Amino acid sequence: SAPGFLIELRDGVRRFRRGAELSGVIRPGDAELAGATLAVLWYTEGKGERDEGIVYLEDLEGLSRDVASDGSLELAFRVPLPLWPVTYHGQIVKIHWQVAVRRRAAPWRTESEELPFEVIP
Repeated sequence: SAPGFLIELRDGVRRFRRGAELSGVIRPGDAELAGATLAVLWYTEGKGERDEGIVYLEDLEGLSRDVASDGSLELAFRVPLPLWPVTYHGQIVKIHWQVAVRRRAAPWRTESEELPFEVIP
């Protein structure tokens, strides 16, 4: 995991209609922002090779900054979700969605924090 990073979706909602807006904040705590990225993506699991599609990718340093009521830093994001693919839990193939913060900790190691969510028809 990426130490210090906390991902929160607006109102704690974890299910979104396709085409809806996904929004939330990243709370970096004491974590270093340099080299850290926010990604919204889907990936497949199951028979065959893993497929992945990144629908949003941004350096954390490029996100708008705000100060939370407790004085901590918040980095806001808003991402329009595509119409396809939707979350799917089949026996052979599954499609998952997630918000991820990734930071290269060393040339050979990447730290990440991930928050799964669902895209529904």
